[in-house]
Amino acid sequence: GTVGPTTGMAKCVPCQGGYADEEGMSVCKECPENSEIRAGSNSLAASDCSCLPGSYLPTPRPSNTSSSDQSVASGSNVQSNVSSALAGWAPTCRRCAAGANCAGGDSPPYPKFGHWGEVECLQYGGSVDCPEWDTFIQCSPLAACTGGPDFACGVGRSGRMCMSIAEDYFNVGAMFFFKCNGSAGGGGTPFL
Repeated sequence: GTVGPTTGMAKCVPCQGGYADEEGMSVCKECPENSEIRAGSNSLAASDCSCLPGSYLPTPRPSNTSSSDQSVASGSNVQSNVSSALAGWAPTCRRCAAGANCAGGDSPPYPKFGHWGEVECLQYGGSVDCPEWDTFIQCSPLAACTGGPDFACGVGRSGRMCMSIAEDYFNVGAMFFFKCNGSAGGGGTPFL
């Protein structure tokens, strides 16, 4: 979107950090809290706003297509450029919870090192309806859960809270995990 911040301007200027969803605007509208205009966006609607790093979108965007992708070259009516699925929609970005990493954009949160989350939740493409899908629990010991976008467990671990012994591993005295072929699994992970 563009605005004419000064009366009598020959040409409008692009919005910087906001969007213009109506013709004749002199000031750009701000994105909702914890969001900003996405890089490369035409800044035509609130739906062009995206979550900042450190925040996430708790409900999915109505369409994978942004309003910028739907814009028409004529630019005769800014509102007609916004796809019907995104019309009036704006992101409601939440701050990242304790124990989570949030890349921003449309990416869901994922667990930090030492934290566990349920990767089987619908929000991550799984089959389980999880009301608290964006909650991450501290593991004990911390090394049991390596976290990351793949929700990984430590060497030799698997399952809920990474408390099960992974296939082809065994543990000794509940202290160290070893691969069944005899090689140590990452030096061992002590239980505290």
